[in-house]
Amino acid sequence: MRNIIKEIQVSCPAKVNLFLTVGDFNEKKKLHNINLINQTINLYDKITIKKDYHTKGINIITNSDIPKDHTNSTYQACQKFYEYINEPIEGINIKIDKNIPNMAGLSGESTDAAGVLLGLNKLYQKLSKDELIFLASQIGSDVPYFITGGYASVQGCGEKVKPINDKNPYKYYLIIKPNFPMNTKEMFQKLDEIKLSKTIYHPEILHNDFMYVMPDELKKLREFLLTNYKNLQHSLSGSGSSYYIASKTSILNHVKKDILNNFPDYKLYSQESCNRHKILIKIY
Repeated sequence: MRNIIKEIQVSCPAKVNLFLTVGDFNEKKKLHNINLINQTINLYDKITIKKDYHTKGINIITNSDIPKDHTNSTYQACQKFYEYINEPIEGINIKIDKNIPNMAGLSGESTDAAGVLLGLNKLYQKLSKDELIFLASQIGSDVPYFITGGYASVQGCGEKVKPINDKNPYKYYLIIKPNFPMNTKEMFQKLDEIKLSKTIYHPEILHNDFMYVMPDELKKLREFLLTNYKNLQHSLSGSGSSYYIASKTSILNHVKKDILNNFPDYKLYSQESCNRHKILIKIY
């Protein structure tokens, strides 16, 4: 009997925004225009995709309290993939092992959706990168970036993704996750209420427009770092709530201890930059 692909495992990396500015609202797409520089980091969710001939439709299995129906981005990714290749969904199980914190500006939901598209395409080998980016853009503004991953610029409403050939000056990241989430829609509303001047990207200076409207708790963290660690670069990721330190060299343990002593309810994740999703094929 010929061996066939029975299972696809995808490691889905989180991302940080090294640069983020928000432009005008696009009425046609109902999204803001954005200008980003992103970097994937080695904090992974794990997606396992299996064909299940004993069931029908899309079945989401997860260790998290995320939704398991059509409101889940991985569900939407699977649905759109099969619609695009014009094949019925006989039965697909998608297991999501979450490690990336939710509502934290690290794009856990978006990277998982991209992981499903990439995994299914490994199974069927039907779509080009451009087709995958097109499908990703229909799911969410952060999803197309993860089809490429790595050090890349993102423009438009997220659909214009271009790898950056220059080397990212930062390899090491300390993610500082507060004990509260932040709502992306509310953060955009706050940003729309103020007028921001255009910021020019400089590769060794981190910037995020959402820092102007972040809550007082994160302003205290920022002020703590500015006062005590003047040589470190740090910024908000996405619309929050994760704040991070970016460094060319490994971040010292005494910095981590100092942060936890002053912000004991926060969680720290020591990570490094990585290139893209990792896909493992299991054949029986």
